[in-house]
Amino acid sequence: MKYLWIVFVVVVACAVAAVVGLWLRKSGQYERVPDFKVVERSGKPLTRRDLLGDVWIVDFVFTRCPTACPAMNSAIFDLRKKIPELKILTLSVDPDHDTPQHLAGWVKTMGLEQPGWFWGSGVSEGDMQTIARGFLQGAGRVDGKVVHSERFVLLDRYARIRGVFPVLDPETFLRDPGAPPRIEAEARKVLAEPAIPVTKLPAANAGLNGTSGVLLILGLLLIKAKKPGAHKAAMLTALGASALFLVSYLTVHHFIGSTPYQGQGAMRTVYFSILISHTVLAALIVPLAMVTVYRAFQEDFDRHRALAKWTFPVWLYVSVTGVVIYFMLY
Repeated sequence: MKYLWIVFVVVVACAVAAVVGLWLRKSGQYERVPDFKVVERSGKPLTRRDLLGDVWIVDFVFTRCPTACPAMNSAIFDLRKKIPELKILTLSVDPDHDTPQHLAGWVKTMGLEQPGWFWGSGVSEGDMQTIARGFLQGAGRVDGKVVHSERFVLLDRYARIRGVFPVLDPETFLRDPGAPPRIEAEARKVLAEPAIPVTKLPAANAGLNGTSGVLLILGLLLIKAKKPGAHKAAMLTALGASALFLVSYLTVHHFIGSTPYQGQGAMRTVYFSILISHTVLAALIVPLAMVTVYRAFQEDFDRHRALAKWTFPVWLYVSVTGVVIYFMLY
């Protein structure tokens, strides 16, 4: 019976690893836009993280543009009416003139205000050109005049580029009549795709860490109460919660990346002290927990107890500090 449990644990671990590996490999076929930070016309910062969880159209224009930009704005306005769940991010390639304050008044004056349509500026012109390249778009100046791409970029819920669509005829700057149907069809397809709610996974990670910590304490109390069967169930469930955390953590890191700590002063020192110790011990607990569980299944209880004296405090510390780190970050 004990060997069947070991086989079960190994098979489940391999299956989970295979599923995660296939998912991450599949998700890597699309290019993710790099991190960026602009200021929305409301005055609030806007980053790549804010794009996660929704499907977006992104384009680059500027308010003094006399030709292409009005046609692009009109095309997006019509697209938003057809697909209201689609969000829009319009970035100005002339940010020195198109400040967030200017955009706030200009958008209202032009009648372009719509829920879910965001306008970004608040960086230097050079930084905006770098952002445009991150979206596979061109922007710059030719003979002192601002130039930019007349394309719409479609992003999925993970801020990955799913398509780049020319919307204007480059000779006449008139709207291409075939462009909106193509963009609409592709946007609806991306909207219909199932997606992991990656923005909610950090909270789930904290919950899994907390659950693991509670189960560890429960397991200790149960073995002290001479209830080995219940102790085994509690510890295996704790191991399962920690395994789920690892899968969820890797998913978050793949799609979101690292979250920088915003605190300053003494709290910053405290945070990084906890983070470093948590990271080191989290790597250590994997072999420790597996060997400890293996010895229990082997009914080598003397060696199991000897190692558990080290495994338990390290595992509990990793679980508790995982929750602490979440609250310090979010």
